[in-house]
Amino acid sequence: MTRSLPRTARLTLLPIGLAWALAAERTRLASGWSIPWVVADLVPGIAFLIAGEIAWNRRPDNRIGPLMVAIGFAWYVGTYGASRDPFVGPVAHAFQGYYDGLLAWLVLAYPTGRLRGLASRAVVGALIALLAVRTVFRLAMIRRSTDYDFADPAAVDRYIADLSLRDTGNAVFHIGIAVLAAAVLILVLRRLRDETGVGRRVAGPILLGGVAIAVGVIVEVIALAAAGSFAERSVAWDLGQALTVTTATLVPIGFAFGLARSRLARGSVADLVVELGNAPERPALRDVLARALRDPTLEVAYAVPESSRWVDANGRDIELPSSEDPNRAMTRLHGGGRTVAVLVHDPALAEQRELVRSVAAAARLALENERLAAEVRTQLDEVRASRARIVVAGDAERRRVERDLHDGAQQRLVTLALALQVAQGHVDGSNPELAASLDRAGRELDLALGELRELARGLHPTVLVEDGLTAAVQALADRSPIAISLSVDAPRCPPTVEAAAYFVVAEALTNVAKYAKASAATVRIDEAAGILTVEITDDGIGGADPARGSGLRGLDDRVAAAGGRLVVRSEPGAGTTVMAEIPCG
Repeated sequence: MTRSLPRTARLTLLPIGLAWALAAERTRLASGWSIPWVVADLVPGIAFLIAGEIAWNRRPDNRIGPLMVAIGFAWYVGTYGASRDPFVGPVAHAFQGYYDGLLAWLVLAYPTGRLRGLASRAVVGALIALLAVRTVFRLAMIRRSTDYDFADPAAVDRYIADLSLRDTGNAVFHIGIAVLAAAVLILVLRRLRDETGVGRRVAGPILLGGVAIAVGVIVEVIALAAAGSFAERSVAWDLGQALTVTTATLVPIGFAFGLARSRLARGSVADLVVELGNAPERPALRDVLARALRDPTLEVAYAVPESSRWVDANGRDIELPSSEDPNRAMTRLHGGGRTVAVLVHDPALAEQRELVRSVAAAARLALENERLAAEVRTQLDEVRASRARIVVAGDAERRRVERDLHDGAQQRLVTLALALQVAQGHVDGSNPELAASLDRAGRELDLALGELRELARGLHPTVLVEDGLTAAVQALADRSPIAISLSVDAPRCPPTVEAAAYFVVAEALTNVAKYAKASAATVRIDEAAGILTVEITDDGIGGADPARGSGLRGLDDRVAAAGGRLVVRSEPGAGTTVMAEIPCG
């Protein structure tokens, strides 16, 4: 209903409501009520009408505005009970008090307009049902009379069909209303206790008004129950009127206070602009926005292009809450025809759309920059993951080739060598040339077999898999043609880490032997704080350039795929140092 009502129709409700209020108070003045009482009764209803009109225009899709307007109209129904008209007076008296049910609905549903939980719906439903039963009861108790004059409280009893039944019914209704008011009080206090900081800031003034209303109703019922005479009932009734007028006015005042505070918060957006301008000095954008919106739970999610993923500023995945999640809400920020970011925040901020939009507008450029940065980080993570997959696939292929060489070509060469030896045993001295040829073929076969074994070890050394990094590096040092000083003090690490460290040492020692013209080299491997450090230093001629060598570039990729970094220092004439730092986790 609130979605389809045109704005022009909503705007006409305020003048209609004002006319309704003034006509009601005019009736009360004509019946002899004092001006202070009339003014006191006039103010709360008009306050609800004005606050409801403002709320309805701000949030046409929210029920809070219509509820406030309805309370404003219902407020004056009982006032028409002062009419001397034999129909209007009794009917108005019978329908008096429905604003209590609407007030309970407003307080328990603020700020979304929707009642939270079964208990709230049950209490509001029971209160409105009780008021409806009271209406029927009051209509049944009235004896029709053309001389009916409800303006004279002392004469009312003459027009009651059964005074005893009337008094019993009133007592029952008073107790029922007091019990339901106590239930509303408990629900409001429980919500104030459980509400988030943002929720208390947004709904707190209205909720406190609801506490005051519930307490006022309970006090009024107690006072009426304690009254024994007509005079005491009049005093209790006056007390109840004063409490009702005072506490009910607190609700629109609380709404106006919250509105003013929201306006002041929007005014502080200028400070946010200044803070965002100090990019090198400001904290993370998410922290700046969380402080501006006063929501410590705020999250900022950025869309990953050409996918349904959302990530934070560090490129980590974020799962957006569902639209049915009562504990989280989302505000989408658009720019250039697309979603720049999504703010995931406390649902209470949904009632401060102007503040959220103002903060988002001030931070739009920074959000766009951070979105691009998050996109780059995500792409970088994908590149790293792809690089790691390539290294793993390469290692698997190395192991396959090494296994095939060992089980295939290498075994065939061994078999061939044995066959040559058998053939040499059958050659006598009558053919020295054949014997010499077979001898040369055996030596060449031994060399080929040795080179094949060396190649297989280089592809993926078995000792690395079976005995670990220390034994594998020791085997490299033993085969090196130059003197190697070895220091290894490291625990077993994941296979990818040990493989990366091994190939760093293997490539570095190969380069030392081939190009460095060094007489000695030092290999140091140790682990500290979860970081495996591999360092190879030689005393050669230096001048190594990683950009010109595919071996060092391949090592850089392998180390980076394991999450580490590779550094090469090689000044001409000062030797070369190759150092890798790899997380051993």
